[in-house]
Amino acid sequence: LADISLSLFVLLKGPALAQQAWPDPGYRAYDDLDVRCARSDYESLQEMLRAAGYRPVVENERLRAHYWHFGWGNTFIHPAGYRVETNHLFFAPHYLRSAILRIDHPEHFGLVRLDTRDVRAPRPAFHLILTCLHMFWHGGERLAWIADIAGLLAQHPAAFAQADSWTVNAGFARRALHTGCRIADRLFGPDLLDQELPQARESAVRAFIEQLQTGTPPTMREQRGLHRQILSVPEYISYTVRRAIIPGDGDLRRLVLPPRLRPFYWLYRPLRIMIGKTSQKP
Repeated sequence: LADISLSLFVLLKGPALAQQAWPDPGYRAYDDLDVRCARSDYESLQEMLRAAGYRPVVENERLRAHYWHFGWGNTFIHPAGYRVETNHLFFAPHYLRSAILRIDHPEHFGLVRLDTRDVRAPRPAFHLILTCLHMFWHGGERLAWIADIAGLLAQHPAAFAQADSWTVNAGFARRALHTGCRIADRLFGPDLLDQELPQARESAVRAFIEQLQTGTPPTMREQRGLHRQILSVPEYISYTVRRAIIPGDGDLRRLVLPPRLRPFYWLYRPLRIMIGKTSQKP
């Protein structure tokens, strides 16, 4: 993947994060590579991955194009077992977005040395924001994701102040940053931070640690409950509406439309939901 030359190609988490957050990158395990590129570069990215021996998990080309268009992304697998997750969004399309979540921001990315190659990846401060958002997106699923946050705080003491300045007007992202760092300090500290965390939600800290202690991955309902802990009321309304209206996997697989009819999905999804609820009534 180091030979991919798209102007906005970036590598998230995985080996780049291991290089930044762990004293020895070999300590951190990862089972896929997360890459992001500009939305318009999708065809070029596909061709480059194919040339490198990767094949898409979803064979239907039209369906893959729909996934990309609506922000769900696509997965590619190499015969050797490597997986590459691609998208033009940082997270699922209904997870609240922030103006700072852009791959074209020059301050947020730099070159990271991996073995003998340099790759474009988030700087430690931006990786700190992403890891906190990623941790909440999945809920209390893996302790290693909290260890990533703790490692970034320990290895890059100035990263939090920089991340905090980038999220000062970012609402949800700043609460995720402060709360995620509080959880990391609670589990791997103390003294990882010497700054105040005014936006940390103690209720979210407790809920997250309680979920982690169950030793089982959270259900989708439990994940949404953890998301709710750090959302304001307007953000929660937006999050709920986006979940309701954005076409998802079930819609796209049930009806694989030609690209020119793609806008129909915005009508098809609520129609499918209404029909489903009606059919469930006694």
